[in-house]
Amino acid sequence: RQGRARRVARSASAASSGRPPLKVLVPVARDCDAVTVACLTDVLTRAAAAVTVASVERDLEVQLAGGLRIVADSSIDDCKECNDWAAIACPGGEEGAERLCDSRTLEGMLKQQRKSGRVIAAVGEAPAVILAEHRILEFDEKA
Repeated sequence: RQGRARRVARSASAASSGRPPLKVLVPVARDCDAVTVACLTDVLTRAAAAVTVASVERDLEVQLAGGLRIVADSSIDDCKECNDWAAIACPGGEEGAERLCDSRTLEGMLKQQRKSGRVIAAVGEAPAVILAEHRILEFDEKA
């Protein structure tokens, strides 16, 4: 209980500090792991980040692994012009990560994010499927 109260207080103080929230992009695709999508968005939101969930699919409604349906905030194409993402955080799920990997728009955004020295995060299968495939991880880095 006490830990939760401290987390809530920290989130509230970060939100009221007058600083703009960090912008974080969470791309999603059909069959992404529902738990990693939920955990990424929940933890980032609790940390007072401005989270945007972006679909790489044609529609904003995306069916995650296990059948859970979510509605993304925007399409990945609508997010590509924004060059000030503090982080891009890719969820896991093998089939979903493969679909994320197939998005040329997301690939370009991740490479630009890397080039500019900003944060790239990946959970579960995403480091191997997305980051390694597009050679975004250096050989001496750990996922």
